[in-house]
Amino acid sequence: MIKTVKRDIDVSSSCEEVWNLMTSSGKLENYHPFCRSNEVLKWDLENSVDLIEYYNGKILKRSFYEWNDKNGYKLIINDMKKDIADVKWEILTSGSDTIKLSIEIRILDGATMSYPTIINKILLTFYVLPLLGSYLESVLKGFKYFIETGSSVSKNQFGNNSLFSNN
Repeated sequence: MIKTVKRDIDVSSSCEEVWNLMTSSGKLENYHPFCRSNEVLKWDLENSVDLIEYYNGKILKRSFYEWNDKNGYKLIINDMKKDIADVKWEILTSGSDTIKLSIEIRILDGATMSYPTIINKILLTFYVLPLLGSYLESVLKGFKYFIETGSSVSKNQFGNNSLFSNN
């Protein structure tokens, strides 16, 4: 069963600028259209930990575990009870003035609901993964918007997402 969703976007910026924004502590509120707040608990490369509070009140913990300078990083998302997803941010290509940035989310086995297997598969395939794809597109559009214009995104700027926001 597919449990991964990945999206990418071309950003008109240098690799250095993209990397600096990707790895800046507490900057999610500037480009993440579903992030109400981003509290940094510890910022130390692959040992970094922060909390994201979404507009729907959900709070998730991000624990970084791999850091590849000017290439990307990996982190685990925890819902304050258990690890639910593995996330990879990656700079795929870097030209002189355009960067291809990608984010991939892999749902971990313990993250599925306690429904029968067939129900979990249906929910994941037809509800969760499409919403996560839309979520990633909005985050990437927000990143592009912020880095290219210098202006912060607004709540739900690229559309609502019922997993992470409210109207």
